[in-house]
Amino acid sequence: MVDDMSWRHDACGKTQPRSLPGPEDAPSSIGTVASHVGYRQWTEQELMTRGQKICGLEGASTAELVLALLDQRLADIDEVLRQIAGRRPIFSGPENEYDMEDQDDEHIRQSHALTVQEKQRLLLANRLRRQQRVIRDAIHQHQQPQPSTPPPGSAGHAQKNQARLETLPYEIRTEVVSLCMGYDNVRDGTATKSHFISQVGLKNIQSLRLTCKGLHDAASPELLPCITVHLTEDSLSRLRQLSQNPLIARRIKCVRLALPYLSSSVAKNEQSFCFYAAWLIKGIIAYNSQKDIDEAIDPNKIRHLNSLVSQWDNLIGALSFNADGTPHTDCTMDTKWITQFNRHPLLVEGFARVKERYLEYQRLLDHGHVAEGIAEAMGRMPKVTKLCMSDMAWDHDWKTKYYLSGIFPNRESMLSLIAAPMEWGTFASLPPKLTGQPPLEILTGILPALARRGVQLDNLDIQLTAPSDLTSLTPSDAALTAAAVKDLQVFRFRMVPALFNFVRRRGRDSRISASRIWGPRPVGQMSSLNKLLDALLKSQNLKWLWLDLESLKVESCGDRPTGGGGGGGWYLPAVMKARKWPHIRKMTLSSVCLNSKLLGKFLGDGPLVIDRLKDAHVSRGTWVEALEVLREKETKSLRLETIDGASGAECNIGFNDMFFLTPPSPFCREDMINLYQYIPVDKPYLALGYIWGVVDENPLLM
Repeated sequence: MVDDMSWRHDACGKTQPRSLPGPEDAPSSIGTVASHVGYRQWTEQELMTRGQKICGLEGASTAELVLALLDQRLADIDEVLRQIAGRRPIFSGPENEYDMEDQDDEHIRQSHALTVQEKQRLLLANRLRRQQRVIRDAIHQHQQPQPSTPPPGSAGHAQKNQARLETLPYEIRTEVVSLCMGYDNVRDGTATKSHFISQVGLKNIQSLRLTCKGLHDAASPELLPCITVHLTEDSLSRLRQLSQNPLIARRIKCVRLALPYLSSSVAKNEQSFCFYAAWLIKGIIAYNSQKDIDEAIDPNKIRHLNSLVSQWDNLIGALSFNADGTPHTDCTMDTKWITQFNRHPLLVEGFARVKERYLEYQRLLDHGHVAEGIAEAMGRMPKVTKLCMSDMAWDHDWKTKYYLSGIFPNRESMLSLIAAPMEWGTFASLPPKLTGQPPLEILTGILPALARRGVQLDNLDIQLTAPSDLTSLTPSDAALTAAAVKDLQVFRFRMVPALFNFVRRRGRDSRISASRIWGPRPVGQMSSLNKLLDALLKSQNLKWLWLDLESLKVESCGDRPTGGGGGGGWYLPAVMKARKWPHIRKMTLSSVCLNSKLLGKFLGDGPLVIDRLKDAHVSRGTWVEALEVLREKETKSLRLETIDGASGAECNIGFNDMFFLTPPSPFCREDMINLYQYIPVDKPYLALGYIWGVVDENPLLM
């Protein structure tokens, strides 16, 4: 065994005997370096001299020096093994429990008989043997002929560089990244898909960013497919900085503009702020009392909140009010009332925050270039094709914000709630002098600004609570507004009622008179909204139209969920206008006024799916004629999934609107068609059955 350890492999792989010269010998060549361990230990000076000789070899490449050092180390290990072997041979003892199973029984008995000192000697020998194997493999690798490198500029050199991930074009790397994401790149009108990242996609991005610089640069922008902009200096500054970053700007696809605002009345005097804060918390309590709350709330916390609101009510009780419902400030009692107000730290700190935020908000509006600044930043983002605008904040959880369980975790959450920018959908029912109105001029001004910079949208989403005055929606430039959306493919426009003006009783929604914050709109206000929709509906590339005018229906039709008694005061000619929509494929219509004589031209002749026709109101023509048009279209190119409620024309008389009730939710269209043979003729769903062709007679003529 000892003799075997004194052999080495030469450059050709053959074994050669190794001599054991003393420390005075020098290496005769780079390929073979003799052992210098000997029977005595080297001095420090001898070690330094030896290192200088190896490093000072003239004409030796880095690879040759590495090979010489490895060969020297192997010779040293051989000599150490010879020294520790002594008179007894060193057995290749078991290195682990798996090797032990393969050893001969005699070797196992001998290894157990070793003394402690011999076991240590055996352990050292085994560790040196492992080093021998590793070094021999390394020497063998260094002695292998290396493939020649093509000279720079040659075809082979270019082909090799193209195979490296770092040198691939940026577009190819981004395509690799997109295959790892948790979403599609298909544009659509939903609130997910290509503009938001799933949890799986986020983890994939994080992994890709740690892979190499090429994938890091390609994956990092995917973290921001969508950016939300608020009316604050920090948010606008962040938008500007991101748009100036070429790596991030070219991957942003969607911009969401949130229009929560701040009222001057609430921010400038303590009385109005106290009234506003108390109204907000009481509204949340009332809202939750009508909801099915999933999480159990500590009764002590509820009592604490009620006690807090009672104290605020006592402050409000000392105030007098103007005819418009706003608190009146009396100079004689102002000092005393302020003293009482200062005893409530939550109100004091909340008022200070609101005042500070209002000053910043007012500076932005006074500057007058908010819409231009946003449009300029979007102009530097080549892939931005979707714009969402809303008078609500996009980045909060409604359950966390307006459910009682969401405002209890700590004092800061309560403070953040009463000092947050106001959302018009929440406070629209308060006196207008107290709440003011959101800056809708930004909404109508941003589209012309985008058109001036050549930005073309293919997806536009507008969600608003009906403002107190619809004239604020008049487009600042109708021609430029239409130019910004000439390639629009998906358009969603929703005008919904205020949040805290609904009452839920055991799962059923029924509106109370407070839902009608304003009466039917004057002709001038409806004309402003009609001009806006007319400009936004001019795209000939439209594929999906989603219209929801629920707020206008509530204002015009009274308290009945299905209408009744209304005169169709929210009819918009721009909606029923016959248009060239050769690519239209889907419609979602809710609370829309219909004209039965124009309905056929509005639907067009191409294949079309109406996934929902909810609370439609016929204000021009009759429902009999509307059903005939829908039935005729159904036999050719239309697919109507469901119809839910109806009003206007014949449906304002008696109970004819019962024929327009929604089928039970577990049933799909095909199930309902199969079940129609079991439905008596005096039961609901007949209107839908007539449209589908499974009921022969128009139910309104029965």
